[in-house]
Amino acid sequence: MSGALQLNLAAPRIGVSAVYVHPQYNPFTFANNLAVLRTTSSFIPPMVATPNIAFAVLGDEVPFDGMACQAAGWNNATTNPLQQFINAPILNRDTCNALALNLGRIEETMVCAGVTGTGPGVCASNMGTGLFCDGRLAGLLSTGFGCGQANNPGVYTQVRYYLPWIRQQFDRQDIPLGGSSPIPIW
Repeated sequence: MSGALQLNLAAPRIGVSAVYVHPQYNPFTFANNLAVLRTTSSFIPPMVATPNIAFAVLGDEVPFDGMACQAAGWNNATTNPLQQFINAPILNRDTCNALALNLGRIEETMVCAGVTGTGPGVCASNMGTGLFCDGRLAGLLSTGFGCGQANNPGVYTQVRYYLPWIRQQFDRQDIPLGGSSPIPIW
């Protein structure tokens, strides 16, 4: 689904023909937690004629501690189908690693964003959502438990570390061994 601000409304749907998972992805540490999706059609007009869709500008800057960033998602869509936005300031890596849920797992290629106390936060159902800093895609949500749970900021894969790999995927024509996506990914 593309460009939807409300889950229960019609929105353009575009299928996925291939999923290119980073070859060093580690499901236990969430290192290298990103993939590039090849869609069955382009996100260009007239297929997508909505003001809610725009190309993401991939961030190449180092997000600094305290930097004002935002994340979006539907959190618990059963209680609120409207897309929600939260402010998610960048947190110091040492501070984030000291939190019990992270156990020192935040690597250099990751960034923590959110609040350390109780407050609005990303939900586990929003994995993969973007973290936007200065209007650029700085990260992709890798971990987050609960929704606004105390001392549990979101942990994001930093896009800037993977720009060469992301660009290489645009030229790929193969279908990974897992085959094409069995169902359209919305």
